[in-house]
Amino acid sequence: MLITPTLQQGGLQRVCVRTAHLLAPYADVTVVVFNGADIAYDVSGLKIVDIGMGVKRGKMAKLFNIIRRAIRLRRLKRELQTAIAYSFGATANLANAFSKTAKTKVWLGLRSYMDMGEHMKLRLFVRRCDRMICCSRRIERELRDKYNCDKTVTLYNPFDVERMLREASSQEPI
Repeated sequence: MLITPTLQQGGLQRVCVRTAHLLAPYADVTVVVFNGADIAYDVSGLKIVDIGMGVKRGKMAKLFNIIRRAIRLRRLKRELQTAIAYSFGATANLANAFSKTAKTKVWLGLRSYMDMGEHMKLRLFVRRCDRMICCSRRIERELRDKYNCDKTVTLYNPFDVERMLREASSQEPI
């Protein structure tokens, strides 16, 4: 299970979709989104589940939304017999961490160095995750040093090299 707030334009959304396409030949992949409106990426062939719990305004509404998302995710993890739930972005990480089940490994993705400024969230993530997936060695080192986290691994953003070469060769040079 891959979890992301939306599939609208953005770097972490692109990484989520690319990861899903790379894993699809080898695993039963489900991409869970909180709001499935305005999908900007090619999701053909992917199983997408929209839980319909988009952004809320106000602190209390946001807090209740996190709880509702976590409850729905926990139910989905059990229904789908999910082995690994890998989330992309801080809001998806919160819902994934709070929906931890005994049978599902929780992998939380840190896709940006800006996430390192959220000390309370990081402490929570380190305690509740089975693996912290970092997009750079620097973030991984900092998690190990500042938060004594030994559950980190660096996984660089995936690229579709064949597609890049195909697109590069089809364009006229400038």
